[in-house]
Amino acid sequence: MFQILYKYFILNNRVWFPGIGVVYIRRNPAYLDFSNKTFVAPSAQMSFSAVEATPSKRFYSFLAKEQQIEETEAVSRFSHFSNMLADSLLAEGRVDLPGFGSITKEISGSLHFHSAGQVTTFLPSVSAERTIRKTEESEIQAGTSSEASKVVETASETNSKRKHYWWVFAIVLAAVAIAAIVYYYYQNGDLR
Repeated sequence: MFQILYKYFILNNRVWFPGIGVVYIRRNPAYLDFSNKTFVAPSAQMSFSAVEATPSKRFYSFLAKEQQIEETEAVSRFSHFSNMLADSLLAEGRVDLPGFGSITKEISGSLHFHSAGQVTTFLPSVSAERTIRKTEESEIQAGTSSEASKVVETASETNSKRKHYWWVFAIVLAAVAIAAIVYYYYQNGDLR
């Protein structure tokens, strides 16, 4: 049953354990870590809330489909399963939820959830080094030599010269096209 519940948990970000509470995914937003100069990616972790909640019809439909049984039978099986978990928690003061973690009951009656780990994320942290730009074209970082800036300035001057002579190539191409058309009509006799 825990495999099916974990699958539902991953697909829907929460799963109910009637008589115990709800295990859900809590999202932690991305943040900038100034001291380490990194941008830490968003993460997700399992959390628990000891609220009395009942699963939705969609949950029971999912259980029935996964177990290939009728929905009423799925409701009955899950009710029996959750009652066993609640009884085990009352008797032993602890219940293990494979894939999720464990729940312990304190003397005061409060429930504490110990997560099995973070939900897997595939986003790495990214370096957040500051870059100082002197001009629009250059990408010079603070502390680089003046030779690098001269190379960048020379490259930007070369690019600007190329931009001013584009029309020369257009005129040459147009002259070649006109010569080809004149030659074609001269050979076929239609231009005379």
